[in-house]
Amino acid sequence: MKMYKGFDKNLKCRDFQYEIGKTYTEDKAELCNAGFHACEHPLDCLSHYKPGESRYCDVDLDDVTDEHRDDSKRVGKKITVQGEIGIAGLVKAAVNIGIKKAKSKTTGNRAHAATTGNRAHAATTGNRAHAATTGDWAHAATTGDWAHAATTGDGTHAATTGYEAHAATTGDWAHAATTGNR
Repeated sequence: MKMYKGFDKNLKCRDFQYEIGKTYTEDKAELCNAGFHACEHPLDCLSHYKPGESRYCDVDLDDVTDEHRDDSKRVGKKITVQGEIGIAGLVKAAVNIGIKKAKSKTTGNRAHAATTGNRAHAATTGNRAHAATTGDWAHAATTGDWAHAATTGDGTHAATTGYEAHAATTGDWAHAATTGNR
């Protein structure tokens, strides 16, 4: 199952050292206790690993349990770390997922996405594209020059990439990260 995973700066998670291109197996998988964890929705990685302090990869997760909690985090017995994609890759993957699920335009120049509700996500790609969310643990991500991401609510995250891109958050445990010039 294609998934997304966050790591610390050394590509570690829970003191386990990973390497890109490697496959790992465990005998047991129990959500938050044993096995390998990853998220179905790429922006949920931001809830577990803060932008600016973390690395993000796409992974294949196999022998996945049916366990679910508050977000798309899942657990499996086998994981293959495919490649590092960073925040821009998370945004692109989220946009692709959003396009498949939504009829509104969220890609292209001046594209906009807005959501409201706990754990609601918005992602856009394109110059002057904007994403905004409101709700606890909601995430907004954009990529493109002059792109903006804004969130409000506890545990929210905003991430942007591009020239003169800006990210802003409000709320307890809120985080904002930007990459690019200015």
